[in-house]
Amino acid sequence: MKKFLRFLFFVLLIALAGWGIWFFMVYFEGEEPEILLSRDIKMIGQETAFDITCSDRKSGIRSASVTISQGEKQYTVGSLTLPGRGAHIKTIPISVLPEDLNLHDGAATIDISVTDYSLRKNKQVVAFDVVIDTIPPQISPASFQHYINPGGSCVVAYRLSEDVSRSGVQIDNDYFPSYPKATGGGTLHISYFAAPIIDTASQKIHILAEDNAGNTTFSPISFHARDKKFRSDR
Repeated sequence: MKKFLRFLFFVLLIALAGWGIWFFMVYFEGEEPEILLSRDIKMIGQETAFDITCSDRKSGIRSASVTISQGEKQYTVGSLTLPGRGAHIKTIPISVLPEDLNLHDGAATIDISVTDYSLRKNKQVVAFDVVIDTIPPQISPASFQHYINPGGSCVVAYRLSEDVSRSGVQIDNDYFPSYPKATGGGTLHISYFAAPIIDTASQKIHILAEDNAGNTTFSPISFHARDKKFRSDR
């Protein structure tokens, strides 16, 4: 009987130790959550949107907070709090509008903090600097007389006040990129575009310029659409 009780004691002791190890590994795990941005954020424009994905493989996400600060001012631009364990991945959509937050152009800092459901409350913190730039690029036309044949092509030239991520000519949903050319008076942007063959005179043709912060400017192009007649088969 004593041997059986001794054996039962050791079995219970091993079971208890196993349960303790399991409980410690599951509820006291020390792995930090992970943070992933949908794209690299270096500049904040008039309105900048991006996604932040939080993940934790073991205990799951407990809470997350995203703030932007400038000087003594700090604003929360995204957050979440989950009621229980089990959510291993969550995506937070972020939209930053500096004007609404009374942030001025210049340096700022974005802080991201994610805590998991471990009893240790493991936390991952990511902070990075950004530059707020809410001033869109300025477009200065360098060509003024644009005569367009329906279905033909045309060229437009212009200068920009700053380096941009893209620029060109926009005709409704069609986009024709420009090609920069260094000149004595600065960089000249040249765009060749195709005119629609139908209702050319009623089309809205604009120069588009978007800077590295996402600020976009549209400048209409003045043009004269020739009333050209095309031969037709008989």
